[in-house]
Amino acid sequence: NIEKLTIRNTGPEFLNATIDDSIPPTYWNDTSVRQRYGIGRVPPLVLKNVKKFDWHGMPAEGLYLFFAFFPCPVLESLYVYLPVYDSYMQTGFSRQEILDRRAALLRRDRSTAEDVASPIRTFPVLQALEILSEEGTGLCEGYPFLDLHFPVLRSLSLQSLFLICREDGRNTGYDLPRFNAIFQPSSIPQLTKLALTEFNITEGSGVEDTLSYMPGLRTLK
Repeated sequence: NIEKLTIRNTGPEFLNATIDDSIPPTYWNDTSVRQRYGIGRVPPLVLKNVKKFDWHGMPAEGLYLFFAFFPCPVLESLYVYLPVYDSYMQTGFSRQEILDRRAALLRRDRSTAEDVASPIRTFPVLQALEILSEEGTGLCEGYPFLDLHFPVLRSLSLQSLFLICREDGRNTGYDLPRFNAIFQPSSIPQLTKLALTEFNITEGSGVEDTLSYMPGLRTLK
């Protein structure tokens, strides 16, 4: 009955297994079923009650992997903290191994999707998403959110933690990445509140394109 889950500076050790939706969910609590299928293939383990989830200090590329293995159908609030990759890894897997594993999962999921150009993994009731990246470029490195769909998301907060020290001694924020490098246009159709912290809005940010993602936006700060 866990409703709040925090994963901090660990994983993703689940890379060793392959998801197989044909295996019954009783695999997780029935020894005879596990013995029949072995440990190399597992069904998704649905976290039926988790409403709030904090993903703290792990590779952004692992988000899709985590939610493929552990779907959270009633998730309402998601907080994602993205440190600089090389400074925090607590796992034996390289970044490339994580990327390769995610790519394999995406190929599998897209092979059964009705629209292969749309985001694949949906969060049907998630209303608040907060993403804090130590470096602003972390929002789109590895494209961690491009294949995630938030159909009823109302509030989105994007924050860059570190500043850039320029040659003239001034500190300034990172340029806001173009939204099409973070989300697909159909990912956040119901957004009404957007908060941006420590980002520069530049001509290359594509502000008009960004606002076209959120026709119902009421609050911008």
